[in-house]
Amino acid sequence: MALPALEMSEAILLRVRVFNKLSLGSGVRLLKCESCGRLTDSGLVVDRDIIEPGTSGRLEKTGYERWILCPECGGKVLARVNDFSDALIEEIEDSRLI
Repeated sequence: MALPALEMSEAILLRVRVFNKLSLGSGVRLLKCESCGRLTDSGLVVDRDIIEPGTSGRLEKTGYERWILCPECGGKVLARVNDFSDALIEEIEDSRLI
């Protein structure tokens, strides 16, 4: 069974990475949590690329955002990302596309 053609005006690529004790020279670098404002040496980095059709008709990267989150704030984000991906996979399985 062939997949139906999809029309998308934009796509969002989301990457979630864990960091722990980033060293800078002989010390550990502290980063500020974008959500609560605390300084932390571990947590998550969430990168978001916005991709839209360009003048050539191909998808092109038109925007970029990055958030740094402490372990507590990052845990909340990870829970929501996992819930979203689980619901998406379940919906795909229910529609029998896989």
